[in-house]
Amino acid sequence: MLTRFSKWVLYAVSYLPVYILLIIRLLFSQQENADSLLQMLSLNYACYSHIIISLTILFLLSIPVLWKFRRFTANERIRSRLVKNCTSEMASFFIPFILSLLTIGIDWYGWLICVVIFLLSGCIILQADWVHICPIFFYLNYRLYQAEDNSYVLSHLSLEQYNQLLLDNADGIEVKALTPKLYISIKNQF
Repeated sequence: MLTRFSKWVLYAVSYLPVYILLIIRLLFSQQENADSLLQMLSLNYACYSHIIISLTILFLLSIPVLWKFRRFTANERIRSRLVKNCTSEMASFFIPFILSLLTIGIDWYGWLICVVIFLLSGCIILQADWVHICPIFFYLNYRLYQAEDNSYVLSHLSLEQYNQLLLDNADGIEVKALTPKLYISIKNQF
């Protein structure tokens, strides 16, 4: 099972593309007294260096977490049949967050709002134990399914392939339990 800290790390890593977009947005924001692209980049870096360095550190720390996240070992088996594809829940959570980050101004007030939105969203997701909607699974090509017992299963397999594999294996499918109601399927191929 994931610890509270692991869930926060998972949540923070989920916004890896946002870190990249914000760095690009900061570096290429308009500077009135810049004569060339290089001068504009230099002025923007000087002006926003603390934010750019923080975002770069978050980006660099996210890469090993993503790498480790791909290497799961099964710790139990489940026998619940999948009934519903819920992959759109991950995408529907991610889109408003990116839009809010990209439309907020680059001033101090805008960054404060971004941090508050990020922390509030994280608190809500982790308090409600909705780890399954973190977009990290979407990046790693997992599909989110709801099972008969109202738990969630993340799998690279389609709903039909997973259910067929379940029928073929009487003892269930190997999974890693992330939370009491969220499992990640170890089986990547049908």
